[in-house]
Amino acid sequence: MIKDFQILIPQKPTLVVDITYLCNSACRYCRWGTNETPGRTSRSLGEILIPVETLTNLGTKRVVISGGEPRLHPELEQILHYFSKRVKEVIIITNAYGLDVNEVKKLLDWGVTGVTVSLDSIDPMESFLTRFTPPQLQKELLTNIETISKMPRDFEFGINSVVSHITGNWTTVRDLLKFGSGIGIDFIKFQPVFDDGFVAKNSPDLLLSKEDVQSLLEIAKKLDTIKHPLTNPSKFWEDLAAISEKRFLPPSSCGIGPWDSISIRGDLKMCFWVDTSSYGISSEPIGKSDLLNVQSGFDEKKQKCKVDFHCFCNQRINHIWMKE
Repeated sequence: MIKDFQILIPQKPTLVVDITYLCNSACRYCRWGTNETPGRTSRSLGEILIPVETLTNLGTKRVVISGGEPRLHPELEQILHYFSKRVKEVIIITNAYGLDVNEVKKLLDWGVTGVTVSLDSIDPMESFLTRFTPPQLQKELLTNIETISKMPRDFEFGINSVVSHITGNWTTVRDLLKFGSGIGIDFIKFQPVFDDGFVAKNSPDLLLSKEDVQSLLEIAKKLDTIKHPLTNPSKFWEDLAAISEKRFLPPSSCGIGPWDSISIRGDLKMCFWVDTSSYGISSEPIGKSDLLNVQSGFDEKKQKCKVDFHCFCNQRINHIWMKE
């Protein structure tokens, strides 16, 4: 485990870059897991390699490489080398299918400083019901994650876990946290499944609802009864329960700010969901004054937001929604 991993909690200027929408996983809650979704292609280097001027003006210290499955991009090596020469931290988010020690070493040689694995449950049946992960592949995934965790390690190693109706219960959360604690994982960050139009149409049984409130509150109550890695606080689970029964959470306590940016489909933005938070085209240099103009008005713009499950996606792991 990285020493003093708690340093990741403070807000670091972070840029998330979607580099491909190809994926070799068939997660039931993700549109990129099916061939029927249009646009399942890799993005061009022109869209991905954010100009140095923009990175400098944003003050970016941490780049998160996302997708789809980023490891499928044919020019991944060039992408990682580019960002690793310009920022201190380069993190790749992966489904970890086929990821072993040798590939991790290759990613590190290319400039990666952290690997985040997507894993919703250690239970093979739940993994199949949420991600269509075959049981044998699930077994290999857990073995590979454990083996990677035993490497001489000065790189960040964490887990992202999507909370759904199937996995939003104390047994699943407890077992995943115990697994992470047992292998010395740096963090397990939970975020709720949300409906972008795909889930309600294809997998409505995964959505959180009033039926899940008591289970979510049980997690909040029992979270600190076990040893666990850095993870979301109990208040996070209470917030999920509140949203699940359609209670109001104030947008004024949204944690997104000028330290956050995302590059998606050629557009560089502060927040994916707020259209007026766009800085401009990702491939073109963006000046400091243009960035400041967008940032200065964001606090006012987010007051009009309705907080929902999608709002949890890019929040810091320790974020909580304050009461008004």
